[in-house]
Amino acid sequence: MCSDGSNTAAALAAAGNLRRRATPVLWCTPNSSTSILLSITGGLARAAAYPTLAEAFDIVTDHIAQVGDGTLLAGAFNFQLQGGAQLSIWNANNHQTTWGVLRAAILALADYMERDGFAQALFNVYDGVNQVGEGVLSMA
Repeated sequence: MCSDGSNTAAALAAAGNLRRRATPVLWCTPNSSTSILLSITGGLARAAAYPTLAEAFDIVTDHIAQVGDGTLLAGAFNFQLQGGAQLSIWNANNHQTTWGVLRAAILALADYMERDGFAQALFNVYDGVNQVGEGVLSMA
């Protein structure tokens, strides 16, 4: 079950795949098959993290509106605001991350951090039962 209280097939499948994370938290994007499995790796001020997540979300949303959904170019998305945190998400597990899944993963990450506090984190990205990406939010 997702830590946000939802109980989806994707969440249950992802919960069975808790590799490489000391104390993972499963967080699902509302009304989506996307979830993240994250581990906190250190502190991060809201003032550094929130603007990065918000701007990255807006960039991805604009890309989808203008170009449409599709796989990430070169298999990765990297974004950093000057003086802010760095967000990187890349393909994993022999799958490809799409712009729509990227948007949902950013939303899940921001939703978790708004509720439980902002922090540096490592995370896996799931689209349904498939791990399609990995990511990191950190201070550069």
